[in-house]
Amino acid sequence: RPGLPKETAAQVAAVLRPGNSPAKRGALGLLTRLLQRLRAAFPGVILRVRLDGGFASPEVLDFLEGEAVAYVVAMASNARLVKRVRRLLGRARMRSKASGETAALFGETRYATRKWRRKRRIVMKAEVVRHPGRDPKNNPRFVITNLAAAPEAVYQVYRERGDMENRLK
Repeated sequence: RPGLPKETAAQVAAVLRPGNSPAKRGALGLLTRLLQRLRAAFPGVILRVRLDGGFASPEVLDFLEGEAVAYVVAMASNARLVKRVRRLLGRARMRSKASGETAALFGETRYATRKWRRKRRIVMKAEVVRHPGRDPKNNPRFVITNLAAAPEAVYQVYRERGDMENRLK
């Protein structure tokens, strides 16, 4: 809308649960109420949701897509995704070896778990982390998204989630 900043990020809810409660428990109800209120307060804006991997369920992803919400959701690594990021990780390892520094490269793939009804865009971060006195360590990461931006830009959107969490601590 005219007069509003192009992009504004804010933490709008936090829920404390017992440590043995699944992350997605109650998430759809909370998201439904939040989206209704945000759309009423800010008609016409594009809403974007960033979520940890505990929310990467078919129900949550289907809900976000049904609500036409932009999203970036972490996804746990698995054998298939590790296989897809392997070549990119090899390039990151060569770059890290040459520079002696941590190196990260970004890519994407289309992927579906057995429980998903269709393939979704997965952004991959292939990172090789270096700490003094230690061997280099592979650190692949994955996020599910419907954003159209370049993989590195999408991953940066996801990383902003951590900044918000740190403010809460």
